[in-house]
Amino acid sequence: VPHITVDDEERLKLLKLIEKEKSLTRNHKKSSVELEAGSKLEKPRFIIIGLQKERKNSLEKDCIFLNSIAYPYDNLNLDFTKNNFTLLYDMYTSFQESYYEKNIRNPILSPSTFLSNAPIVVIDTTKQNDSATASSVDVQLEI
Repeated sequence: VPHITVDDEERLKLLKLIEKEKSLTRNHKKSSVELEAGSKLEKPRFIIIGLQKERKNSLEKDCIFLNSIAYPYDNLNLDFTKNNFTLLYDMYTSFQESYYEKNIRNPILSPSTFLSNAPIVVIDTTKQNDSATASSVDVQLEI
């Protein structure tokens, strides 16, 4: 995770901005975080990413790589300002069904609550092809 270190004078300015609840942005290219690599027996079945609400988070191009295979496969075409989050909500609601291997969908969050309070990304990686289930699994988060 990238860190920025500043001197005391700048730190005070930043603290005052934070107290006023202003957004602090830092222009940067995509960050890539390599997560713990596991064996084939420890491969992840689901990857759940939770974000802070009411932030200017762009989820359009974020993805997870398992041995160089991207999940989700396609762009989700998300636009929260236009209420275009259907695929993201479907990924969230299908988690229960896939995890318990039963034909049930009883999500805790309604679509409106999901939109306003819980930007959660649930990526189902249970249907991996053989190349993703090699002897070891490398997990990489790209944001």
